[in-house]
Amino acid sequence: MLGKAREVPVNDESGKIEYHQGFYAAMRLEYDSAPVEIRKELQLGDQPVRLDLLIIKLDDGETLPDPIGCFFRKYNVVEYKSPDDSLNIDDFIKAQSYAGFYKSFGRKVNEIPLKALTVSLVRHAFPRELFVDLKNEGFAVEERLPGIFYVVGPLCFPTQIVVTSQLPAGGYEALKVLTRNARKEDIILFLQRSETDESYARYAAAILQVSIAANEDLYYKLEQEGVMMEAFERVFYKELAEARSQGLSQGLSEGAHQAQEGFVMRMLTAGKLALKEIAEYSGLTLAQVKAIQKNMA
Repeated sequence: MLGKAREVPVNDESGKIEYHQGFYAAMRLEYDSAPVEIRKELQLGDQPVRLDLLIIKLDDGETLPDPIGCFFRKYNVVEYKSPDDSLNIDDFIKAQSYAGFYKSFGRKVNEIPLKALTVSLVRHAFPRELFVDLKNEGFAVEERLPGIFYVVGPLCFPTQIVVTSQLPAGGYEALKVLTRNARKEDIILFLQRSETDESYARYAAAILQVSIAANEDLYYKLEQEGVMMEAFERVFYKELAEARSQGLSQGLSEGAHQAQEGFVMRMLTAGKLALKEIAEYSGLTLAQVKAIQKNMA
């Protein structure tokens, strides 16, 4: 089931999992009903500089109720560091520079006031070395809420650092599952919420693609325990229905067929499923699976 009509989100050049795709979806999920506008990979001017995410509050006077969003002002630069990325003092300063660069591209002088901007850095792992370096440079790091740290000092833009692994239980599961070694309880809660919450259902597919790619063994165990099957069907229902419909009427598209073959090859290499199970989950026939296995020999 994990590979049915899915492609693992991996960068063709680096071979790394595209965590940012899941992060964009997770942040849109978190603020789906909030009065904000979200822009991703915003290019600044003619230079090759892109913000990971810009969140603009539509009502500047309204405070968002969630622990991360309550820090936001009018314009909020959000930089995401995947489990494959570092978060060091240079990255910290770079994020400040991005915010300054964004401010400088207003249509008129000071259209974006300094006091209207914030910076948020989001990472799963605790950035211990960064916090040491910040303190050595004269800044204070205050944990205002579990997993949410404010940097206090002579900064142009107020800055918070969000450590998703330390966020309290019962919230932000969409962010917590975007890592290697995700916690079983976070995945289960995310899947449960995707069944009942329309926002979760809307963005769950993009988030799950990344989370499954980073935690294949854990998702396989959940599937064996009966947790994944129905949830996966519900999350990808529309895509699966379309794929099946196209398959019946005109045969599988080349892209969909390649995705199925890729899944079969990964499962054969892993050696965790019987050929019949691989055929069932991939949507191919048993004969087709055997043919792929033969070609791999």
